[in-house]
Amino acid sequence: MIKNTLLSLGERLITDTILYRRYGKQHDFGDDCSIIPITKSMCLVATIDPCPYPMGWTLGYKDYYYFGWLLATINLSDIAAMGAKPVGILTSYILPDETTVQEFNRLLDGVDEACRQAGTKVIGGNIKESKTLSCEAVALGYCATNRLIRRTGTSVEDLVVVVGDMGLFWSGVLKSKHEIRLSTEEENKVMSSILTPRAKITEGQIISKYKLLSSGMDNSDGLYPSVKELAVRNSADIHLDFSKIKWDATVLKVSEFMQIDPLRLAIGWGDWQLIGTVPEEKYDQLLNKMSEINTPVHTIGKVVPGSGSVKLLYEQEFGEMSPIDSERFSEKSWFTQGIDTYISDLLNTPLIIPFLNNR
Repeated sequence: MIKNTLLSLGERLITDTILYRRYGKQHDFGDDCSIIPITKSMCLVATIDPCPYPMGWTLGYKDYYYFGWLLATINLSDIAAMGAKPVGILTSYILPDETTVQEFNRLLDGVDEACRQAGTKVIGGNIKESKTLSCEAVALGYCATNRLIRRTGTSVEDLVVVVGDMGLFWSGVLKSKHEIRLSTEEENKVMSSILTPRAKITEGQIISKYKLLSSGMDNSDGLYPSVKELAVRNSADIHLDFSKIKWDATVLKVSEFMQIDPLRLAIGWGDWQLIGTVPEEKYDQLLNKMSEINTPVHTIGKVVPGSGSVKLLYEQEFGEMSPIDSERFSEKSWFTQGIDTYISDLLNTPLIIPFLNNR
């Protein structure tokens, strides 16, 4: 008899078929954070996430500072995606007995510095011994209820945008694995995207203040699953076209060395952008407001009538985009298949599902 396991479902079915049925009627469900009303016009948002071993550690940069930084960023990125102002984070450190005092202090330094740059701080937490390292955090923020950025709310003809850099994270990974020669400035750019990624806190608050996005979320799992989530939640299709993207020069250099399309460096997780939909009448304002803080905005597609599919125009072909993903509790997760297999998928999987291709 085959057991029905979590691995047989995958993270999204676990959420939709088990957690939503149990908790969905009690409160809003399905956004980057939980929403707790404070007054009629203000709300508290809260999120919790563990921290995986950082990519920097995999590449040989084993400094606990980067672990702490990533722990804060993972959670603060959810606050940013809601357009909220962070109140603080609560940390839980489960550490082996042999962790040195220096390593622990470096862990704390990373958390504190990432929080400082986001305009917040650690407000409490927990510490406990264990045979293995495991850290997680709770992040809290607040926002005017009518200015929250939700995953729902888009309309047909809205443009799909990425707020933030695209492709720097995986450019840095491939640079490290293949010894690609970059200038000092280029190397600093890609390695900072790996070692000290920045949650888009300022961007989220500006977007919230001016109500610039009709829907949005943070890109923590990769481009396809993020866009797919917006399509499904809004009962619409999204058509993607990257032919007019102005790629960063460093991303182009790495893609040329690897002999791949730069799009492949942008479809994975790691760049910590915001992905959302913007009404055309708000588009120029979004560009202007993000330009003021030197944050790029990339227009990658449009919302069209449909029921949740993601299609891609690529090299004169148009069809269903391949579900390049890293869903938890699935064989696609890089935690399950390993990072090298995930990289191979990024670089080699056909971007359009061949048998569903619609010319």
